[in-house]
Amino acid sequence: MSESKPLLYGVNKGYYAVKTVSGSTVSYGTPKRIPGLRQITINPEGGTDKFYADNGVYFMASNNNGLSGSIEVAGLSDEFLKDVFKYVADDNGVVFEDAGAKTANIALLFECENDGDNPTRFEILDVMLSRPSQEHNTTEDSTTPDTVSMDYEAAPVELPWGSGTKKLVGGHVDYVATVGTSGQSGYVKGTETVYNGWYNAVTTPTKAAA
Repeated sequence: MSESKPLLYGVNKGYYAVKTVSGSTVSYGTPKRIPGLRQITINPEGGTDKFYADNGVYFMASNNNGLSGSIEVAGLSDEFLKDVFKYVADDNGVVFEDAGAKTANIALLFECENDGDNPTRFEILDVMLSRPSQEHNTTEDSTTPDTVSMDYEAAPVELPWGSGTKKLVGGHVDYVATVGTSGQSGYVKGTETVYNGWYNAVTTPTKAAA
């Protein structure tokens, strides 16, 4: 009897990696930490197209246009602002927002706890963030830190897959140190090497599973 997919809760270890494209080649920089990740919402983009004939639905096709959502963090480092939103600093150490700069596309990495042995790790491969939204409040009887929110859209990115390519939105990996007595699982388990190196580099496909 196979095991079920683990239940997920919480979010932790936010990382980003700047995406670059040269010709048809997609590459990513080394992932950097986003401290203070509080929430990520993930909504599918796309739907079902219907063609009507003979007084009814004659044909249906689904389409996948990626994801959209929002990210809430405790704050953003100057390094993040420079890498992603292309802020600039002068020789006095003042950091400025450049209205003429183009926001970088990034991969977003994070993990969620589960009821298994290890957290499930995720990546979204082509994220475009909106400019950060902030709210600063006066201090009252209790101190509640202000946070920063960013909306995002994530498009599929075309990557090599076997002898061809696939348009991929993102991926996830589980690593299970122990399995049930059947020695099987109802979900794909990543290798220990891939799991442990998840935040060292953005994982792109090697080859299709047998």
